[in-house]
Amino acid sequence: MSLKKDGIHWSLLKSYAVLLAVFCLAISNTSIASDSIQPILVSKEDAAKKIIDNVIPTINSTSLRANQYPLMLDAGARVMQAVPDGGTGSEYLLCKNSSWLFFIDLAPNAHFAHPAMITLLDAVSGEIRSLDAEWWPIIEMPVFKNQDDRLDSSTIIYER
Repeated sequence: MSLKKDGIHWSLLKSYAVLLAVFCLAISNTSIASDSIQPILVSKEDAAKKIIDNVIPTINSTSLRANQYPLMLDAGARVMQAVPDGGTGSEYLLCKNSSWLFFIDLAPNAHFAHPAMITLLDAVSGEIRSLDAEWWPIIEMPVFKNQDDRLDSSTIIYER
């Protein structure tokens, strides 16, 4: 039976105090790297809807086709247009955060070069940025950019 003083059940209060102490101890022993905290990202479907609602209506063209790249690009990726000699254009869009890539072809039945847009939607901030283009996009992704990437055992094929 719990001791009741001034309307407070002391044994129940002690139980809550013990639970709180255990919880605090568990939290203090858990290290959370700041890299592992992921912000809520704009989904693939929501990104497409934002482009349809915010970018497509601003385009003054009788026909167009908008494509969405199926994978989210990592922060640090650069997107530029291809050029006929196999190179890339000097202008590029840099992914500040994880981003969705869209290619908006403003003359879908024409052969290249013709007006097009390369568009990124930042999956963290929702910011939309575009680059006028005449060719399809090329993605340049940084790889093995930090020590964790270089120490990932699933990528190491040989070490001495």
